[in-house]
Amino acid sequence: MTRLIMTQADLKHSSPEEQPQPEIEACASFSDSESSDDMDMDRVSVVIKASCLAEQMWEPFRTLVINPLTTMIYFALINSVFILIWMFLAWMAELLTRPGLFLLVIGLFVVIARSAALILSYPGHLRIVTRDCERNFAKMLKKWMLLTATTTDNLIQILLSPEPFNKEKTQHFVDTFETYQSCIKNIVVVLVKALEIVDTEETLCPNGKHILSHLRVYMEYHEKLAPSFTKLATSSDMEAERKELDLDSTLVEFGVCIEDLRDVVEYFGEPAGTPKRSGIWGMICELILSRFSPLKIVACLSLMRADLIVRHNGRQVWVHGLDKNEIDCMFIPGTGLSPTNTERTIILCNPNCGLYEFHHFQSDWIQFYTKLGINVFLFNYRGYGRTKGYPSPEANNRDGMAIVSFLYKDCGIKRIAIHGESIGGMVATYVAKNAEGIELLIADRTFANLPAVAQRLVASWAGSALSCVTRWQTDNVSNYLEASCNKLVCCDPCDEIVADSSSLKAGIALRLELGDTLVKTPKAPQKSKIQKSACASLQYEAIVMTTDIVHGKPLNEAIMAQFTESLLRLADRAQRAMDGDVQCADMTAIDMDDFSRGKCLIDIWSAVASLDGHCGQTLFHAIGGGLEGIRAWTSSFIVWGPSTRIASIQSSAISRQDFIKPLSLEHVRILLHEMLKENDWLHDDKDIAYILEILEYLYDAMHRQNDKNIGSLLPLSCGHNANFSDHEKAALVAYLISFQWVNINNT
Repeated sequence: MTRLIMTQADLKHSSPEEQPQPEIEACASFSDSESSDDMDMDRVSVVIKASCLAEQMWEPFRTLVINPLTTMIYFALINSVFILIWMFLAWMAELLTRPGLFLLVIGLFVVIARSAALILSYPGHLRIVTRDCERNFAKMLKKWMLLTATTTDNLIQILLSPEPFNKEKTQHFVDTFETYQSCIKNIVVVLVKALEIVDTEETLCPNGKHILSHLRVYMEYHEKLAPSFTKLATSSDMEAERKELDLDSTLVEFGVCIEDLRDVVEYFGEPAGTPKRSGIWGMICELILSRFSPLKIVACLSLMRADLIVRHNGRQVWVHGLDKNEIDCMFIPGTGLSPTNTERTIILCNPNCGLYEFHHFQSDWIQFYTKLGINVFLFNYRGYGRTKGYPSPEANNRDGMAIVSFLYKDCGIKRIAIHGESIGGMVATYVAKNAEGIELLIADRTFANLPAVAQRLVASWAGSALSCVTRWQTDNVSNYLEASCNKLVCCDPCDEIVADSSSLKAGIALRLELGDTLVKTPKAPQKSKIQKSACASLQYEAIVMTTDIVHGKPLNEAIMAQFTESLLRLADRAQRAMDGDVQCADMTAIDMDDFSRGKCLIDIWSAVASLDGHCGQTLFHAIGGGLEGIRAWTSSFIVWGPSTRIASIQSSAISRQDFIKPLSLEHVRILLHEMLKENDWLHDDKDIAYILEILEYLYDAMHRQNDKNIGSLLPLSCGHNANFSDHEKAALVAYLISFQWVNINNT
């Protein structure tokens, strides 16, 4: 194929029919019959140069030049906006003076920043969260009701089928009947009672009344047919029993009732034509609508509250706050106890998006504690649900104190514990420190302080900005350490929200071992060439502290930095040995000695990396976080290791399963000492020598008596929002037994 390049001058001599279309590159195909003798080709490619300078410009300049009218309109609009803003600011400056305007702008900035901090820290006070809970509840109710309708319809079809009952059909009926009974007990009966409670409060909407009337008709048919269904399920000759009962006409009527019930299922949520909003603009619209147009559906917060009352025999109460506010609360008695009993009670402090009305759908703490015979007390933070006001750490702490006073004085409760999850840990630690008579504190997946979380979750500047703008006092570590009751910290080192280095577990360890009171990202010497993972956050400045290790005295930041360097260098050397590069020219003389030395390095690294930290992770995982991860792991090992051993909880049963098998410190020491005996050259290796010295320090620390009242640690692997696994629940029960809060007979 021949390629022809034609300019505009060449095109002038061609006829209009022969001229190609005005494209940058055009291709024309010719058949064999149309090919000329002097051109042996079947395709001609024509390239046309840009017709003007504008077409040769880059985007977006080409668009601006080619469309001058559109450009002028946009230019005028943008300039008009700037002029209007300038005129407004000039008017404000004339009205308030320039210093006054400056102060106003600063004030507006602070207000916006505080509002942003409030939204990020306590999103549950936004009505959009309530609307989201109501929508999810509506979906759940629809799913449950459709399951009930389908199960009932299947039961009817089995009985109306002309086929005689054989073994398979009989078993199918029995299984379907069991599912039907479960639907009646756990869905229909609960929903009818909950709707009746809301109707009694005169807050049930017309659609709710319509659903309630259909459910009552359904229950009438159920009560009429339930004895017959039971007879059939227990009969030895089901075919004869069916003919004797003659239920066909009633079953047909029941089937019509089921179809009517299906028709009203959609009434639980929003109308079918409601637009779905997504993205930033959708969220803004939801925020506006939630403020000025509350969501009016059957599956509302009132129905969720009534559902909680029915399912768990709860009792809604209003508690008078210390600031003359009213706190919406729920008292749930332990299994087998009356709603007015005065037995052991635990206060549950919700995470930042938690509403107590939705608690039994999001978490299983109510079921967990009530089955152990412990009362549960729930409440909403300020601005959440029906509790008025705006949330803040100080306001929530004061409400927590008011609740403890209410339980003691008004309810006559003698034994009180408090369980705070995530941001609820701030309320729990504060109340445990300041309220008299608290017997047990459970700090569940909470943090050392809010700035530490913001610094690692958002950006390095976020922690300082949060402290500067809000002036909140969020020091969980001090409150926890000063609480005199039994204490338990539950922490997942792989928490996706609260980083391990900002967790309460790490905050306590860093304060006691390194004297770190702020739990900021660590700083290492500038001269150190520390390799770190992408998620590790390190800043560098000169450190003048000594790296000498003294047994019986706390470690310091310089020792941690040196330990990190030695570990990372050992890991790098072991990696190169595994890659077969032990004889590279850039290796040290020790590494280049022979292949056996490389294998020895690999064995040493494997043993050190497998060291169990008694805090839910091995040293291998901590190294991935660089200096920050290693200092948190080492401090936690020193501080929490003894308490974990005393608690007699098998950490291997609750640690995260991974390809690294955790090894005890005793096991690692034995392995390393055997390698030292077999390889004399290891004594001259500075990195290995320093690591061994740290391990000896850790071994000595494990056998020292900790005189600090730090409580116990329960390592988790369930993440930040998920429920505890069965192993973790069993470990928690063991702690509750050791604290004499649960009798062995109740478990």
